[in-house]
Amino acid sequence: MSHMTLLTGPERRRRWSEADQCRILAAAFAPGATIRQPGRVLPSSCDNGGEEVVSVYLVTWDLNKQKPNYDQARQNLIGHLARYEHIKDPGLDSLLFISSTLSADALNADIRTRMDTNDRVIVTKLVDGQHQGWLGQNLWDWINVRL
Repeated sequence: MSHMTLLTGPERRRRWSEADQCRILAAAFAPGATIRQPGRVLPSSCDNGGEEVVSVYLVTWDLNKQKPNYDQARQNLIGHLARYEHIKDPGLDSLLFISSTLSADALNADIRTRMDTNDRVIVTKLVDGQHQGWLGQNLWDWINVRL
C-alpha cells in the first residue's frame, strides 16, 4: 500500500492526534494484526508513553434492601455507573456490561465508593472467545466489537 487517507471531521466522536492516528494505522497493518487490536489500544495518560487496553466487564450488584434509602442508593449507583461506556439488557435488573481502561480492581474500588458494607458487587472481565450467554444480538455486537 503506497497511499492512505485519514478521514477527519466534526462528526468524529474521538479526537486523535496525528501521532496517535499514525500509530493506530501502523498497528492495523502490522503482520498478524486483527481489526479489533488497534481500536483496543488507546494512548495512555502516563508520562512513560505506555498504553492502556480497553476491557469489557460484566458488573452485577445487590444492594441491601433493608437500608432506609434503598431506592435513592440504587439510583445513585446506577447514575454513577452511567459515567462509563456501557450497555444494559432490559431483562437483567442489576447488571451492566461496562467498557473501560480501568482494571477490574480499580473499577470495583470505584463502584464500592457508592456502596456500604452490606452491599455486594462482582466485576468480571470478559475474555474474547471465552464467554457465552443468552442475550439480544445488539448486546453481543456491542460486547464483541470491544473484545
